[in-house]
Amino acid sequence: MRARWMDQGGRALTRRAPGGQGPTLAGAVALLLALSATTAIAQAEETTFGGDPTQAITTEATCENAESPFVGDETCTWSWVRSGFGSDVAPLPELGGSGTVTSVTLPAMPNPGQMQVVVLTGALVASSNPSEPDSICCKVPEVSPPFTVPANQIATVPLDLAVSAGPPVNLSEPGATQEGDGVGISVLTPGASLPLLYTGNTMIGGSTPADRDKAYTPAITQPNSEFASPKDPTGFEVLAKFTLETGTPAPKTPTPAPAPAPAPAAPAPPDQGLKLGGGALTTANLARPLTIGQAQNPPTAATTQTLTVPGAAAATASRKKSKSKPKPIVVGKGATTVPAGQTVALKLTLTSTGRKLLGRKHSLKVTETIVAKNSAGQTQTTTRTVTIRLKRK
Repeated sequence: MRARWMDQGGRALTRRAPGGQGPTLAGAVALLLALSATTAIAQAEETTFGGDPTQAITTEATCENAESPFVGDETCTWSWVRSGFGSDVAPLPELGGSGTVTSVTLPAMPNPGQMQVVVLTGALVASSNPSEPDSICCKVPEVSPPFTVPANQIATVPLDLAVSAGPPVNLSEPGATQEGDGVGISVLTPGASLPLLYTGNTMIGGSTPADRDKAYTPAITQPNSEFASPKDPTGFEVLAKFTLETGTPAPKTPTPAPAPAPAPAAPAPPDQGLKLGGGALTTANLARPLTIGQAQNPPTAATTQTLTVPGAAAATASRKKSKSKPKPIVVGKGATTVPAGQTVALKLTLTSTGRKLLGRKHSLKVTETIVAKNSAGQTQTTTRTVTIRLKRK
């Protein structure tokens, strides 16, 4: 059987469909440029093309069974053209040009999977018979990132895919080639719904135009600079509507540069959160912790506090004698963590040596050392001399 249509100059083009299956979508590639003559948008900045996503899909169609009698696969890519009605061929001006596919609107599908939009470049090539140029399909110059859509609702996905069509050429001249772009939908999830409607329009003639498709199995997922032949099922409409932007887009208002963020303020010195009590420290119980003041966060996040006496004073609390100069002895110690936004008491506990000394002398002059740390890890040391007194019973 031979499919027959007209090129841009009104010349009859023919292509033999394999296996008597009717016109093929490889033949639709031959329509790629002919259709652009009837759908040219000479001055339009934006237009839509493709199928009708408001229709209900054929829910039984999956990549594995939608291209009967061909053998399917778990993933697939589909594109479509209907003579005299519409197609997935980008409707660029008759004299050639370029544009950008900016979105695709897909029908409601009960089980949508991961998808991509692919740009398919087809060509008409002069043959030995000027009235029958060869149509070849397809190269893949660009592929969108993968995307998914919600189930059971019509959804629009933004795109940014460049498409183009070459100017008309004299296909009676040997070697003359005319290329143009269309688009297709790749479905990457096995068993997922396809955006297809089975129309049964497989024959040219009568009042019903034929739906011609091209299908790749497995799906196209990467650009390809070599022509690769698709399978040619018929009778399906791809229910995907594309938006095409042509011409020079309006200049965008430049986005003002963001103001530089102010430099973070230097953290306050950690000792500024300290509030130490004045006068002597008095206790009636040698085992009870002593409170030496308070710390507030910010800026003081943690402290360590110690009380020391000269080694000579501590020697009186020990029976051991040392010939060397004795070192200062710790008679009290403590550590405090201050939660953010809180104020807590600074406490320390006397050591056994400190309890002996204070129990014997009832009054002890000590050096109080507080190391304060802020949330940035900076530290400061505060030192003062205080007196500890034991209340007499």
